[in-house]
Amino acid sequence: PSQNISLLLEFCCATMTSLFFLRFLVTTSLFIVANTSNCTCAPSLCQPLKPGQAKNGTQVLAFHPGSKIYNGSDTEWENWDWSAVSIAVPWGAALVTPEFLCKAHENSVRVLIPFPFPQSQLNNATARKMLIDQYVQLTVQLGIDGLNFDIEKQYNTSLKQGLTQLVCETQAALHSAIPGAILTFDLAIYPASPRTAAGYDYPAIAKCLDFVVPMAYDMIETYSSANSPLSHTLAGLKQYEELKIPLSKVIVALPWYGYDFACQGSSSPKCPVLNKKQLGYGQVLDLHATVGSPTIVMDNKTMSKYFMYQQGQDSPRVIWFDDPETLDTKYSSLLSNGAGGFGFWTAGATHRNTPEDTASAAAAMWKAVKSNTVVNQL
Repeated sequence: PSQNISLLLEFCCATMTSLFFLRFLVTTSLFIVANTSNCTCAPSLCQPLKPGQAKNGTQVLAFHPGSKIYNGSDTEWENWDWSAVSIAVPWGAALVTPEFLCKAHENSVRVLIPFPFPQSQLNNATARKMLIDQYVQLTVQLGIDGLNFDIEKQYNTSLKQGLTQLVCETQAALHSAIPGAILTFDLAIYPASPRTAAGYDYPAIAKCLDFVVPMAYDMIETYSSANSPLSHTLAGLKQYEELKIPLSKVIVALPWYGYDFACQGSSSPKCPVLNKKQLGYGQVLDLHATVGSPTIVMDNKTMSKYFMYQQGQDSPRVIWFDDPETLDTKYSSLLSNGAGGFGFWTAGATHRNTPEDTASAAAAMWKAVKSNTVVNQL
């Protein structure tokens, strides 16, 4: 390991263009050494799933950032309905504990981790190879099943080809090292948007991915509004189809969180906004109870819900969010329009003030998932 780091430092000093990239490589190398864990179950469960062991049918992808957001927990996965999941994405290798990996593979669920890559180095072939080798090695050492790209807001046309090369080179290296491994990419919901199309060659990227994951959230207007309007989401799915990307490999990610908006001079569900903050679904439920359980309104146009509240002399506020009812409709609509599956950011957003309430919120969300899921083992 120490020799590995020395070689990395030598390479960086000779070819690097930024201090950031030097730190990135050294941190990555140390990370690989620090996260090799001992198996606590049958040894076969601590190895990548073999071809034929993973689930087919409807793909359900669960993001798992643990305690990083929404007051979540690193052990939130204990509340999951694992029979309904086909892909789990812990947001970092540290969350791939032996217990988590055993539970996932016991249920034929693929486990992926994010593959961060500095955008400034997309055209650097040497840097691409080095980081691909590092992350493929990490994937093998962790006993997991692939990688997930989340390179957002890449609008630089001059880096477009480099991004495509990164994706294709990563998939080739993954498939060579781990038979049955998969590569996914979290992408914008509107691939035909001139801004995103400037930096992403969607058809070319999709050819080198096992699954494309459009992020159908944060579609907020200039005023308080729904996080994930159904019509917008379906329009984005249609754009992927028009780009000749097989919808069977498109997994649309939906939000298990909402937005709490402070209104400026207006008490209306669609008001000018002073500020906003994200709340996980469990946090929305807790806040709703705290402020007197105001009426929750279904907005049929967006298939989202909201409620209004005000505390003392503070500005009036409105929370737009999704719940099991709205998500059930959205899951069903996506599948009936040809999507290969759906996912959610995040599976830990059900955390509430008590363990009992957390378990209840999680059960309701997973029931909506399960009702739209046909997951079979190959």
